[in-house]
Amino acid sequence: MGVCIARDLASAGYTCAIVERGDSLGGVWYHNNYPGLSLQGLGNAWRCLSLAPKWHSSHPAAEMYAPTAKDILGYILDMASHARIDVFTSSVCETESEESKPAKHIVRISTGGGAPRTVLTKAICLATGYDTQRSGKPHLPIDPSEVRNGATIVHSARYHANMPMARGRTFVLGAHNAAIEILKELIRRRVSCGHIVATLSSPTSKRWSRWRRRRSHGSSTR
Repeated sequence: MGVCIARDLASAGYTCAIVERGDSLGGVWYHNNYPGLSLQGLGNAWRCLSLAPKWHSSHPAAEMYAPTAKDILGYILDMASHARIDVFTSSVCETESEESKPAKHIVRISTGGGAPRTVLTKAICLATGYDTQRSGKPHLPIDPSEVRNGATIVHSARYHANMPMARGRTFVLGAHNAAIEILKELIRRRVSCGHIVATLSSPTSKRWSRWRRRRSHGSSTR
């Protein structure tokens, strides 16, 4: 993760700049906060070298704590908060080599409609994340305007606990962590869920399949 690298370099005495396309650091952890959203892994291994997350002191390694979205977003902002780190949000940049100094690069950072800021740097780290086009922002694979049966289409980033559900079945489309966590929350609420569209290819999805088989008896899932 780019913020981890920036924090470690800043702690070693280097001056760094983080250029973020979105309006805040955090990517998917900033844009999503559905019930159950957490790191799908051990929290004691998710960190930079120079700054320990706050959950390290409150949750011992033996607990195998999985940090929540709030935990992780807070840690990302903590890492970026350093005197040697400049953060540019809602920004894009262009780069070119400095002919007179081959070991350095010219970076022009544009933020909004203001004049670009030019900096000279020794190195550029590309940490664009999973989706370079949307910068972690929600994307609906279905156009709501094409839905003719009155169904409500909600992206996982807009879903929240106790959201009212219309009568009838609730369909969850997805194959990975967001779909799995939302399905688990809907089952706890005894919302009728049907036609789960998912591929059980990842270890997390396989664990969900086993969990669903154990919990489906007596629930409203069909």
